[in-house]
Parts: sequence; C-alpha cells; structure tokens
Amino acid sequence: MNWSFSCLLFVVALVGCSKGSSLDTPSGNSVPEIIVGMESRGEIPVLDRSTSLGGVDADKNGIRDDIDRLIAAQHKGVDETKALQQLARALQYRLTAGISTREAKKRESVHLERAMNCMSMRFGEHMDEMDRLFDLLSKSSVNTRARKLEEDRLDALASGTVIESSYEKNTCVD
Repeated sequence: MNWSFSCLLFVVALVGCSKGSSLDTPSGNSVPEIIVGMESRGEIPVLDRSTSLGGVDADKNGIRDDIDRLIAAQHKGVDETKALQQLARALQYRLTAGISTREAKKRESVHLERAMNCMSMRFGEHMDEMDRLFDLLSKSSVNTRARKLEEDRLDALASGTVIESSYEKNTCVD
C-alpha cells in the first residue's frame, strides 16, 4: 500500500497543479475515476478533498476526521497512536494557523519537532515503521491543491531561517 499510496499522492498533486486540464490514462479512465475506484476497493484511504485548509474535524480534536480514520487503520498500540495523533495535530495546526511571519513559523516548528521527538521515543527501534507513518501522515495532510500551496508557502517563509532545537527528554503530549 505504501508504494501505491505514494504514487497516488504524486498523481493527485500533479492533477491539482494542472489548473483544470483533463488527464486521462491509457485505459481511458480519468485520474479522479481511478482514485475513486482505488478508494472503493480499499487500496488507498478515502481522504477529505474539501476546499478548506482544515477539512472536516467534527469531533474538534484538532485532527481532520479522515486523518483520524487513517491513524486508527494502522492498528498501533495506545502510545504509538497518541504519538501519531500528536503529529497529526502539529501538521493540521501548521496548515490552519494562518502563519505569516518567520517568527510565527519558528514557533510553529516547535510543535512539529516535539511530535517527531515523541514518535522517536514511542516507536523506539522501529524507525522504518516510524518513517513510513510520518511520510503517510505528512502526504495525506496536504492532499489538495490548496493544502499543498499552503505547505509550499510556509516552506518558503521558513527558507533561510535557523530553528534552534528544543529537544526535551519527553516531548509527548498525553
């Protein structure tokens, strides 16, 4: 699933940046039709494609509902699940906080750094699995053109800045 999901996200990003051009595959199906088919067969997760940066968060826990379902589908233990939720909240905050200055970007980066440190602590020697899940949540969080553009804007804002590490022994938020 990891390889096909990565390919799918690349295709979605390509389509999202194509400014309305229609991309058809050799089979004659459009990329959106292929995506819906893969979702319905359970090959890839069903992700929120709303136009808002925040997406739907019905339970107001700071995590998009589709990302909540994606985390639950990983079938991890309580500690690993909490670390994934902390990462998802940091990624969601990054997109929705309306960050407009380098100083605000530095403050936001602390949330992400703490979430990554927590994941390292909770996943221990299972670094490959941690990397896979970090990649999955990071890519899934920016699954629309608007979200990807916001991520790119934030990356440009941070360009050239130095963010001091605030590593703490336990950065997990329980």
